[in-house]
Amino acid sequence: MVYAYNQVIGLYSIAIAVILLFYSRRTADRQDLPYRLYVQMLIVTVVLLCGDLLCGFDGRPGATAMWANATGNFLLFLLNITVPSFYLVYVDQQIHHDARRTRRLAKPLLLLHALNTALLGISLFTGWLYSIDGQNRYHRGPLFPLPLLVFFLLTAAAFFLVVTNRRHIERKSFAALALFPVPPIVCIVLQLAFYGMSLMLHGLILSQLVIFLSIQNRSLHTDYLTGAYNRKKLEAFLRDKVTEVTDARTFSAIMIDLDNFKEINDRQGHDIGDRALEEATRLLKRCLRADDLVARYGGDEFYVVLDIPGQEALEGAVARIRTALGDFNRQNQHPFRLSFSMGYDLFDPARHQSAEGFQKALDQLMYQDKERKRLGRERPD
Repeated sequence: MVYAYNQVIGLYSIAIAVILLFYSRRTADRQDLPYRLYVQMLIVTVVLLCGDLLCGFDGRPGATAMWANATGNFLLFLLNITVPSFYLVYVDQQIHHDARRTRRLAKPLLLLHALNTALLGISLFTGWLYSIDGQNRYHRGPLFPLPLLVFFLLTAAAFFLVVTNRRHIERKSFAALALFPVPPIVCIVLQLAFYGMSLMLHGLILSQLVIFLSIQNRSLHTDYLTGAYNRKKLEAFLRDKVTEVTDARTFSAIMIDLDNFKEINDRQGHDIGDRALEEATRLLKRCLRADDLVARYGGDEFYVVLDIPGQEALEGAVARIRTALGDFNRQNQHPFRLSFSMGYDLFDPARHQSAEGFQKALDQLMYQDKERKRLGRERPD
C-alpha cells in the first residue's frame, strides 16, 4: 500500500515539475540568470524524483529490479546536495544581481559536489554511504548522515542570507525565498512520523511552485533586457503612491537619462549599448534599497521611486548613485563610461497634483541637469 502511494504521488510530482518547466520555458527570458538557475534546479528535482521512483523496487527480485534500485539510490546520493546549492546561488543572485559574484560562489560549491561524487564512488565498494545486499535490500552506511548534514547546512546558509539581507530583496521575492525551505522540512517531519513514506522531494516541488509564481508575477512587469520594472508597472506604481500621500507621508522619485547612449550604440554597436543599459540597472539596484522601485521608462531613460519623505535623504540617495558611477568608471572594466543626468524631487500634492504632473516636473529637472552638463563642456577653459 505504501509502495503504491509513493509511486502515485511521485508521478504526480513529476507531472507538476514538467508543467512548471514547460511554462517557464515559454514565458521567461531564457538569458536571464535567475531563470536559468531556477530551471536547472527544477530539472535536478525531476531527476531526483525519478530516482526516488526507481528506489521503489527495493527488496523486489529480479535483475531489472536490482538495476532500478541501484540506479535510483545512486542518483539520490549523487544529486542530494544539488538543489540546496542552486537555492543558495539563486538567493545570492536575488540579493546582489551580480553574475560575476554568482560565478565566484559556484566554484566552492562545485568543489563540494566533486567531493560528494568521490565519496559516493568509494562508497560503492566500501558501503560508507549505503549498500544493497544480494536480496536487493538497501542499507544505510556509517557515513549516511554526512550528505544530509551538508544538505541542511546549505539550506540554512541560504535561509540565513535571505533573512539577513531582507532589506535588499524585493518584498514579494523575499516571501518566496523565505518560504522555500518550509515545505521540505514539514515533509521530512511527516516522513519521520509515517515510516516508509517518501515525502521530502514532493515538498521541494511545492517550494519550486512558489518560486515559479514569484517569477511569473515579476515577468509580467519586468523589462526583458535589463530586469528593471517596465513602464506599465512604473505608471501603476506611481498612481498608487500618489493616492497614499498624506500631509505626514510622501515619497520621492528620480528620473535618469543615460548620457551619450546614442554615441555608445553608434560607435560600439547595439550589443555594447545593451550591456550599458544592463550595467546601469545593476548599478542603480546596488545603490538603493530592495523596496525602492527601479524602472526602465523607455530607451535610455530610467525612473527610481523611493519611500523618502525628506530632501536631505533624497540628495543622499542621489549622491550614492553619483559615487557608484565614479567607482564604476574608475574600474574601467567595460568599453564605455556611464554618465547620468538626473532630475529628482519630493512629491508635493500642491505643486504636482497627479502622477503625470510629477513626471513632467521630473522630466524638466532632468533636462536642466543635462543642459548644465552641456554648457559646462562648451565653456572655454
